[in-house]
Amino acid sequence: MEQKTIGQLIVQNQNTRPTTNYADRRQSTLQAVSPKGIAIRKKFGSNKDFLQKVNPDVQVCFAKNEQAAVVGDYPTLTDINAVYGDGFASDWLLPQIQNLASYTGAKNLTLKQEIELARVIATEYHHLKITEILLFFYRFKSGHYGRFYGSVDPIAITCALRDFIQERNAIIAAYDQEKRERNELEDRSKGPTLSLEQYKALKQEQNEELHHLKTIRPFIKIYESQ
Repeated sequence: MEQKTIGQLIVQNQNTRPTTNYADRRQSTLQAVSPKGIAIRKKFGSNKDFLQKVNPDVQVCFAKNEQAAVVGDYPTLTDINAVYGDGFASDWLLPQIQNLASYTGAKNLTLKQEIELARVIATEYHHLKITEILLFFYRFKSGHYGRFYGSVDPIAITCALRDFIQERNAIIAAYDQEKRERNELEDRSKGPTLSLEQYKALKQEQNEELHHLKTIRPFIKIYESQ
């Protein structure tokens, strides 16, 4: 499938469903935008700027730092809809989906299916950050969710997203655990500052000592009773 330009995608998407144009969306959202929305616009610019900056080529950047993609300070699909207008998340997802179809050599997906898939993802996974979506598509293209021989089923993509959610939750859990350990280290350390690795080694040593004491305590009691 020949990958279409962003401009072509915008026109096709607009012709497929009734919506206001980008100028109208920009005017409507600027009437009441939150501080977070202002920050997003400052970082990503206009609707067109956003599509150009956060294109499929950016996927590999966050594949190199998965934790940053998941826990970093980036807007969600809900956020970009609020800032750039209702339906913008679907418009942004469309090039990501077409890039995936082009990469896998899939020729079975029609434009209507691609648009519908973008809507489903934007609705069901609106809480995901744009960086998490980028990471998901990179993982899909890397074969993380199986092989596809010239045909990509939209259901396969949404099922893979469900698997990705579990992986994403595991990354968040690991990050939270590391954060708790760092906070505990800061609270308990009154002497020289320990690194996280040193703290973990110290805690493991303490646990081993505790286990040893529990093991020999019965023998100590027997000895003391004699």
